[in-house]
Amino acid sequence: MRDGDVTDMSKRKNLERKYSRLAHTFHGKPICSAAFHFLHDVSRKVTRTLKQQFAESGLEAKVHANVQKTSQAKSLPFLVCQNAVQFIENYALANALVLPGRTVGTKNPDILLLPCGTTVKKVHDLYVQVCGDDRFMSYSLFCETWKTFLPGVCIQKPRTDLCATCKSDTLSLLKLRTLDDAKRMELLQQSVKHLQLVAGQRNHYRSAISDARAALPADCCLGKAPLECHHENTLMLHYSFDFAQQIFIPNSSQQVGQLYFLVPYKLALFGIICEPLGKMVIYVIPEAVLVSKGSNIVVSLLHHFLAKYSLREKRWC
Repeated sequence: MRDGDVTDMSKRKNLERKYSRLAHTFHGKPICSAAFHFLHDVSRKVTRTLKQQFAESGLEAKVHANVQKTSQAKSLPFLVCQNAVQFIENYALANALVLPGRTVGTKNPDILLLPCGTTVKKVHDLYVQVCGDDRFMSYSLFCETWKTFLPGVCIQKPRTDLCATCKSDTLSLLKLRTLDDAKRMELLQQSVKHLQLVAGQRNHYRSAISDARAALPADCCLGKAPLECHHENTLMLHYSFDFAQQIFIPNSSQQVGQLYFLVPYKLALFGIICEPLGKMVIYVIPEAVLVSKGSNIVVSLLHHFLAKYSLREKRWC
């Protein structure tokens, strides 16, 4: 480009330059403008725009004027996002339950469980109500922000087995403002002590399963011990057993037609899982047999399990 202050003419008088002049070249040789546009496959409008861009901004990429306007129209200010994240975090600290360990469905140990009756829609409605006349997020963006910035805050499922001590400690910690300093410190120390105790128990539980799995022969399965088991005296397996919730037959709450029983038939479930093998046996106990969930029926079921599904192990844990 020839954009000096004065024109450069050989046969005429040089005057003050008003327009910049573009010299078209190709491999260092001057060519006409038509050949230049043909070789580079551009129009004259593109050439003028590039020349104007270079004269105003230099060697910088040209950005369309609507790019920033479009992004600003579709995005929210940083303060709105910050307020939404802060609201979810404060709501979780005030209503969630802290569990010391992994929860079913997530690998995050630092998790906050909201009550199972809570929904994201309820939290969003409360957030909109708190914002008032200020700008707030839409429901879809609120859900996306929650998953992105606060993945450790989730809603517990109805089948989640909660710890009674954790629940009572959480309810007590909500009342810290109304207590004196000594009582606050006592509650905090009690909660931290319980979390450390449960974390140690969980580590011992995992290490026991790992040791049992490492000492287990490769060809073992429930009810079929290997023919030549050289580890009978040292073999140790890890079992867990408990009663599940009772179920009723028919089990569907939307039963079509007439019900033939005044009271549904009741069944109890008792499960025993061999955790090193990852296998589980479930006993279905009808109501005519189930008297109570005491030690007698538990010992009877364990005796039957050992007689039919054991691997001749000498130790349990």
